[in-house]
Amino acid sequence: MSNKTFLKEDIVCYDDFIPVEDQQKIISYFENPDHPWSMSAFYESYGMSLLPEDPRLEQYGLPRDYLGKLADRLKEYVEDAHERPVKPVSSHAQKWEKGA
Repeated sequence: MSNKTFLKEDIVCYDDFIPVEDQQKIISYFENPDHPWSMSAFYESYGMSLLPEDPRLEQYGLPRDYLGKLADRLKEYVEDAHERPVKPVSSHAQKWEKGA
């Protein structure tokens, strides 16, 4: 697990949660205009459901189960930060347009 830094009592930062070599690939995946972003309830806010497997990820040099494994890792880190088990409900990506 990456190094953990407590920024405040209830805010924890983990270094390199998404490996450096994957960061631009993930950004490119989410910036693809053909991906299904939906308008959210917030001004200029959009959401996208994250499926455990998405074959489109392979176009960006990532395995199709990357987001599922990322969700599993997020659960593990949240449990570590709070020192107790958690039960995830769902995973989605959220974005805001510039100026929102």
